[in-house]
Amino acid sequence: MDSSAAARGSPIPRDSITWWSILPLKKWIVLPESCCTHKKHIALLGFDPAVSSSHFHMFEFELVEDNSMGVDGDNDGNIFAVEIYSSETGVWSHKDNGWGCIIRTLDIWRSVFFKGMLRLITMDDVVAVVDVEGNTWRTIPMPETFVDPYYGVDDGFIDVSQDCLCFVNTDRDDLYKLSVWVLEDYSSDQWTLKHTVSHLHLFGTNKQHFGYDYKVVSIHPEGISFFSFH
Repeated sequence: MDSSAAARGSPIPRDSITWWSILPLKKWIVLPESCCTHKKHIALLGFDPAVSSSHFHMFEFELVEDNSMGVDGDNDGNIFAVEIYSSETGVWSHKDNGWGCIIRTLDIWRSVFFKGMLRLITMDDVVAVVDVEGNTWRTIPMPETFVDPYYGVDDGFIDVSQDCLCFVNTDRDDLYKLSVWVLEDYSSDQWTLKHTVSHLHLFGTNKQHFGYDYKVVSIHPEGISFFSFH
């Protein structure tokens, strides 16, 4: 795993004992088991090389098990709690869900680690945020974008560019356009629409659905340009 992927909050598979490779450290590290190790969970790595080349955090989000609320599969993906590992202390800390609401996510969805906080795309029309101490919890409403599962539209993509959080998704008024939003003021929940671009311009055809026919995989850190594959 390279440091740039880790810095973005990459999803990571975990067995009962997992070996992690952090390239700047030039060595393998074995993490102790957490309370989530043998439970259903999503593991995400938080690493910012601009802050430290040697320290990192691991987030393991415990998910509500099927049938635990009495309905088969209905709560699959709901975050119940989080275990946070610090490479500085070498221990895990446990925190219950502090968002004050149900937050649902999938391990295949995008997250990004930025300024000491992990940000997750969710099924609940918000970006869920938690810090490395598990003390600060926040939800940021997603920009108004087109959401229709019948068209195979993804729930969006987040990344960091020019020290700002960016969100990309299908335009709310046109299924065949992409919108690029930027959160310039972190004290507010107001996204600014920066760009829209048509699929015709990108691919030479309108017969493309975001998240189904193609995916955004990265945003350039120094400018609002993005990379996709289809």
